[in-house]
Amino acid sequence: MRLGSTSLNVTNRSGGGGPLAAAAPTPTYSLTSNSTVNEGFALSNTVNTNHVADGTTLYWRIDHGTTNNDDFAAISGTTTINVPHGGTTGSGTFSINVEADALTEGNTSETFTVVISLAADGTALDSNNVSINDTSLTATYSLTAGATSVDEGSNLTFTVSTTNVPLNNILYWGIVHNTTSSSDFTTSQGQLTVNNAPNFTDTFTVTPDADQLTDPNETFDVHLYTDAARSNSVASVTGIQVGDTSTTPPPPTYAIAGNVSTVNEGGTLQFDVTTTNVANGTTLYWAAVGVNTGTANRDPATAADFVNATGSFQISGNSHTFGVQISADTTTEATDGDEFEVQLSTTQGGTAVATSQTIRINDTSQTPATPTYTMAGQGGATEVNEGSGFVIDITTTNVTGTPTLHWLIDSSSTAHQSNDFITNGYFGSVTLNSSQQGSFTVTPKADNLTEGDETFFVKLYPNSNYNSSEVLDTLGPITIRDTSKAVSWTVTATPNAVDEGNTVTINVATTGVASGTYYWNIVGVGSYPVTPADDFVAHEGSFTLTATGNVGDGTGSFTVQPEADTTTESTNAETYRVNIFTDSARTVNPAFISNLEVNDTSQGAAYSSGTYYPIWAIRLMDYSNTSNRVGGDPEKSWRRMLSFDDTNSTAITSTDSLSSILTEVDNSGYATDPNFGRDGHYVNGFIIKHFQTNKSTVYDEAEFTFNGTQFNVWQELSNTASYNGLTQYPASLGTVQSATINGTSVVATARNPKDYIYTAVSTDTNETGNQDNWTTDNGDYLLLGVSDRRRAQITNTDALDTSYAGTNGLAFGLSDSDGLPASFQTAREGIGTRSNSYASFFTNWQEQQKTGHGGRTVVGYAVVYGKVSGHPTNATAVSTTNLSMHLDAGNSSSYSGSGTNWNDLTSNNIDGTLTGGPSYSSANSGVLVFDGTDDYVDIGSFNGAVNGGFTFEAWIYPDNSGNSNDGYLFSDYNNGLYINQQGSTTASVYYDAGTANKTTAVTLPLNTWSHFTCVADANNNDISIYVNGSLEDKLRADNVIGTVTNLFRNSAATSTNFGGKVSQVRLYNVRLGSHTILNNYHASNGRF
Repeated sequence: MRLGSTSLNVTNRSGGGGPLAAAAPTPTYSLTSNSTVNEGFALSNTVNTNHVADGTTLYWRIDHGTTNNDDFAAISGTTTINVPHGGTTGSGTFSINVEADALTEGNTSETFTVVISLAADGTALDSNNVSINDTSLTATYSLTAGATSVDEGSNLTFTVSTTNVPLNNILYWGIVHNTTSSSDFTTSQGQLTVNNAPNFTDTFTVTPDADQLTDPNETFDVHLYTDAARSNSVASVTGIQVGDTSTTPPPPTYAIAGNVSTVNEGGTLQFDVTTTNVANGTTLYWAAVGVNTGTANRDPATAADFVNATGSFQISGNSHTFGVQISADTTTEATDGDEFEVQLSTTQGGTAVATSQTIRINDTSQTPATPTYTMAGQGGATEVNEGSGFVIDITTTNVTGTPTLHWLIDSSSTAHQSNDFITNGYFGSVTLNSSQQGSFTVTPKADNLTEGDETFFVKLYPNSNYNSSEVLDTLGPITIRDTSKAVSWTVTATPNAVDEGNTVTINVATTGVASGTYYWNIVGVGSYPVTPADDFVAHEGSFTLTATGNVGDGTGSFTVQPEADTTTESTNAETYRVNIFTDSARTVNPAFISNLEVNDTSQGAAYSSGTYYPIWAIRLMDYSNTSNRVGGDPEKSWRRMLSFDDTNSTAITSTDSLSSILTEVDNSGYATDPNFGRDGHYVNGFIIKHFQTNKSTVYDEAEFTFNGTQFNVWQELSNTASYNGLTQYPASLGTVQSATINGTSVVATARNPKDYIYTAVSTDTNETGNQDNWTTDNGDYLLLGVSDRRRAQITNTDALDTSYAGTNGLAFGLSDSDGLPASFQTAREGIGTRSNSYASFFTNWQEQQKTGHGGRTVVGYAVVYGKVSGHPTNATAVSTTNLSMHLDAGNSSSYSGSGTNWNDLTSNNIDGTLTGGPSYSSANSGVLVFDGTDDYVDIGSFNGAVNGGFTFEAWIYPDNSGNSNDGYLFSDYNNGLYINQQGSTTASVYYDAGTANKTTAVTLPLNTWSHFTCVADANNNDISIYVNGSLEDKLRADNVIGTVTNLFRNSAATSTNFGGKVSQVRLYNVRLGSHTILNNYHASNGRF
């Protein structure tokens, strides 16, 4: 039902005001409505109020009694109360429209209630009951037939008449069978749409089918319905009689006869078919069938005796003639011939309805003479020049028809089938003419290769199977005269070195090379190789070699363009090689030009110069409070923080708020911005804040700025050998330009600060002694901070002496979590002096008593901010120190793109042999694809136990293809490291200790490149696993592998071959530190 609109009448405003009452009177509401309303009319309603504010909106609704939503245009609405100025009484009106339907319900059955409220569906303020006067008209239906009977095949018309049926209502009619059935009518039901109201008339027809079955007279009824299910019949016509006009046709007859009783092989005989009472177009089927009459020296014919032993036709005019052809074979069968008859049927393979007489085939076979085939060079030729055609003529004897023969250059030729002939020119076919002769041409390739004269043989075959037992003739040897010109390629580049964003033109000149399309690609070479896919606008393509005036000479050119990116890859020029290929698969590489250079002119833009960014944050921990430890030892957090290691922390980002940073520190003990460090930004200023444990109160804050602009946080503080950190003042910082402590400016130039600045990072995570000297301490750390150099012996105070600092200089550092060393247990507890040459962080830290340590440990939080002054390179080259083996599928000196040799790029010659057939792909500048079934690399034997352990490092792309469940990355004859590759998205990492498998906490993503590193520590019997430069797990191995023999399978087990892609593999004969691993990741990840 369509919901209509509600009209609203508002009374005019009148009246006056009066004084305010002392207390608000109670508002009242009264609803006045008519008690009855006719269908199709509006019910008027008035609301009268007292002490209700002017403009108040009241809501009205209908609560159904015996009505429903379809009885109304709208069942809810609003009215606004108008109160005359100064008055207390008001009113509002609204109307309810009742639909005029065609359903006779009756007055007493249709009632509803009108309700008013202060909110939609709210509590009733007042209501009235209303009855609807039913003014509907009753619908009528009539169905009449034009006659009381109808003959088969004739139409009977029915008329439908209605009154008061709504427009567009659908009426349905249907046949109800008495003695008829559904097979007597093609159409037995239908429908009509009322298209006129209130009076409607329409007709439909019913037609009994005209069949050929003689039946007694039958009857049926027709009903009119108001529903599609035809369950509500509103009118009907019954007992309509069907007049049977059928006549039963006479049965058909069939006859077939051949025109002769004998026929010779190869002959054709005619068969005549006659029928009666068979309709035109009827399909009949025939079959020649062998018969055994018992006559001596005669056999039943078989299907082989006929060109076609079966067939069909369509009858027309009760007659048809067709022919049957006898095969003319060369086989002598029965001496008196074979016998057959032709059977006729109405279905294919069905029972015969007629059979011809028996016919005898006279055996006229004769054994034919043996055919011969002879090939010869046209005009007696026996040689041909390169690039010219050699015509071969074929003559035959005793050959019939025009057969197609096939020829092939024999493999015994000194000329190569595919290399020395034009494309697909070493085989072909020839169809003989009506004289059973033919010819074809063989064309040696003009290849411009100086090879000397070569010979070839041609063999002729009856088909394309080229079976050696079916050779019809052999021609040869035929000599190919070598008319080649020596091949040469010259490749030049203009210019040889170019800045990022500029183009380089590659010029190619040739002699003895055919014109056409050739191909190129770019690969990285040297110590600082480019990453082609990332560093160039396009890293592969094609060009056209165009012939010059001299035969066999040509020139071509194309351009390559390094990307003008914003990523600083290297301070050194990156180098590359351009390869030229003769094929689109880029497997044949006749020429190249190498050692071309790209000057890195990128400008990093991740962190703006002149802006402070959070670099480190740490929770200052009590060593005795194990709940505050990270990884079981609180001092590990210092080393990890200084090295920008986010393995056990949540990384800081350049936009993190202070509250989020301190929350991250609460969860992990420390936090760092790895991107800040790994991108290696220059810093020329620091802000250090010390917070109380409540995270909101700042105990101390210091800011230092320097005039140096080349202080690289990554290189100076973390990417240094043996984790020694910064143990002397870096010249790149320059001198202190300003120093502010807790808002007070401190004179910073009175004393050279180089004696007081350390960031020592110890090499041992256990606190075992030597606590008096940062450079030898096994577990203490000094991070960026300040001190007034006040010696503990001078005074027993925690106050910062800025005057003393201005005279004697500033120390720059933050002590570790241990508190005082034993040798400096003085009254001034807290963080004490750390040697006679400098003092530790400035005083006034929040302190916590440490039992048994003779001092106190600072608690709270420290946050260090760095002021960016520039953007240097983000990583050095891959480390070659202690590098024992280096395999790189993207370096042509390591892998040529084909073959089984994967050469070691170091001088140690630990070369790999590709076994099982790994395939090569030029993706990512060159990768090898392992099938997960039988592919692996045999490296002989690598002794990884010489220096107490070794490091395996590789770029891998595991997938879940192949048959392997456990893909090994390296192994000896029993032990190794493997990943389970049968997951849908990730692969779990395991260590095979020989006697038991160790489950690691590491998972690798499938179908994604990962930089995977395993450090095997034979001294401590454990392994550490890094993914993309971050430490993911460290576990006891029980039996650390000492010798590596195979890469990407376990030689002692089946179904252990790795499936996926591999690009680089490195073995170091030492245990690499986390900084070197992270550096190697950043130095090589551009390709992936």
